[in-house]
Amino acid sequence: MPILDSITFAYERAAVGLFNDLIFEAQAIFALLATADLAWSLIVWARKGRGALVIDLGTRLFVLGLVFFLMRFYLSTIGQIPAMFVDAAVELTGLGALRPSAVFADGISAGTAYYGASNDLALMWIPAILLRLFAMIMTFIAFFLIALRLIITLVEQHVVLGVGVFFLAFSGSRWTWPIADGYLRYVLHVAIRLFLLVVLIDVGRNLAIQWLVGTGLTSGISLRELMTLVAGPMAYAWVVWNVPTTLANTVTAHVHLPSPYAS
Repeated sequence: MPILDSITFAYERAAVGLFNDLIFEAQAIFALLATADLAWSLIVWARKGRGALVIDLGTRLFVLGLVFFLMRFYLSTIGQIPAMFVDAAVELTGLGALRPSAVFADGISAGTAYYGASNDLALMWIPAILLRLFAMIMTFIAFFLIALRLIITLVEQHVVLGVGVFFLAFSGSRWTWPIADGYLRYVLHVAIRLFLLVVLIDVGRNLAIQWLVGTGLTSGISLRELMTLVAGPMAYAWVVWNVPTTLANTVTAHVHLPSPYAS
């Protein structure tokens, strides 16, 4: 397995094991917080009367039961939200498996094509050859940064799947509810970024090669044209690094689940 792919695969394999290690501790934390919150609520209900007690207790038990269900079946419910976004993006684009090594391989192909196409006599001098080498390396770096962004986001997806149930346990009390709310917002943030990464990577695959062929510069490329083409992969890398995060920040900035502990 390629080295870049092995990084995400290692976290993917560890996710289920992390969940199994944390689920009982998370349930214990949830039970402790829920008990403390119910005890406090009994004091409040005692001052409101029996009618308020029946309504609030029913609502509270429903919420606690729902959260416990989500924790128990976390891997197939909340933990699958990022995967659902990825599946939607894959269906939209037709892109296969998300493999960082494939993204970097596209950069290697583009960089070597840039270097090989620059066979104009004006570029045969030593300084020009060094510039060609620089252009190839910068293209490699641009696509490596894209692959790195994909690795980071995929690892975040597996972290969400593996340890998220621990943070969900803090939804058992009104005092710790904001922790669970922040975690759920983070899950949505990761899902949106994954969706956009799939779309951007699909659009940008082999884009550098298309620029080279589309301009008719597969042979005899000049120095000026070479440097112009090098700017493309760098701009592409900037887009991939910034657009998903910016849009995810914008969408989730004001997303908050209302607290079920109103009383």
